[in-house]
Amino acid sequence: MNKHSFNPSVAERLVVALVLVLALAACAGKVAAPTYHDTLDGAIDSLAGRLAEQLPGGLLALGNERRIVVVDAFFNEQSAEVTNSGVQVQKAMVARLGELTDKYEFATLSTRSLSQSALAILGSVRLAGKATGNEASYARIEAVVREVEGGKVVASAVAFVASKQFDATPTRLYMDMPMFLAGEEHRQRLQVATGNAAPVKDVIGVSARIAEATEQYNAGNFDDAKRMFAEALDASGGKSLLALSGLYQSSFRGGQFDEAEQAFGRLVEAAIASGNLSIKFLFEVNGTAFSATGDLTRQYPMWQRQIAQKIDEKGACLEVSGHASRTGTEAYNDRLSARRAESVAKSLVAIRPELRGRLTSTGKGFAENIVGSGTDDAQDAIDRRVEFKIVPCKG
Repeated sequence: MNKHSFNPSVAERLVVALVLVLALAACAGKVAAPTYHDTLDGAIDSLAGRLAEQLPGGLLALGNERRIVVVDAFFNEQSAEVTNSGVQVQKAMVARLGELTDKYEFATLSTRSLSQSALAILGSVRLAGKATGNEASYARIEAVVREVEGGKVVASAVAFVASKQFDATPTRLYMDMPMFLAGEEHRQRLQVATGNAAPVKDVIGVSARIAEATEQYNAGNFDDAKRMFAEALDASGGKSLLALSGLYQSSFRGGQFDEAEQAFGRLVEAAIASGNLSIKFLFEVNGTAFSATGDLTRQYPMWQRQIAQKIDEKGACLEVSGHASRTGTEAYNDRLSARRAESVAKSLVAIRPELRGRLTSTGKGFAENIVGSGTDDAQDAIDRRVEFKIVPCKG
């Protein structure tokens, strides 16, 4: 027999399968306790080591066609954003796992790497809420390995890292995003990344296209990014709010402002339909006027026009809710968030007088914080959002 063309017999395959089943059974119920680390490198080493120990061999390693294990960026469970450290964990896991095992090759997620992959490593991060003393505050990092086709979980690991060692600043795409997209699309992605039931192959397929588009956007290649986000949107059946947002952002950054406004209008419609329209209006400190930072003075009028138009066309009544981060007293933040919500509602009525009587405003303060770190920076920006919720019209 030619040693370069090994073709295992049926009996040999059954033996390998039996060994694999027994090995997995022996590990069943022996879920390792989470580990705690003072450095991000330590947490990454722990995650990679535990996954390498659990990665199956046997039948999955017999051929060379699908030996690649793809690794997606680790995203924030609370805000749905990919952060600087989330990308760092992804790239470090690819390198570290390559050093620890020769069972597979490891690559960051892309459509090409996914086409050659039987397994995918998916990860999420949960940031700690506001705590007394940073030394007691840890970010939770979870990694799970799933079969791309069937969705079966074949390995998992959890590690904690001191929050001050985790850079929760969103990457450029998410920093520029006009909305917080923690809706159904995010919940489905979170299910996949935590090993719960979900259409794994479909979700990862869309994620791969978005990952490629995001790379182009972050590099400033906006024409390529726009084309790729459009492809991702098609792959999602027109449902991906993340792809729609990328389409808007790429058009705006590329100077195609009419196309950008049309894309933003589609994004507003889709977000309203999903029941989750949360806008990133940046206000002046302790005030109700919009911040005149960067190109926001050009984007905000566009956003307001489209929001007012789509609400009016839908014939809907909305509650405008202002939110605040966990800094300052509860009473102060309640008042400030209410004033900001009222200011936004008035601006929409000024644009579309037909909305008069159909908008109400309220301040939530920090009662509905999502991150809750109270850092007042990019990490907890979602806690300073303005939300629009459809409510029954009175009378």
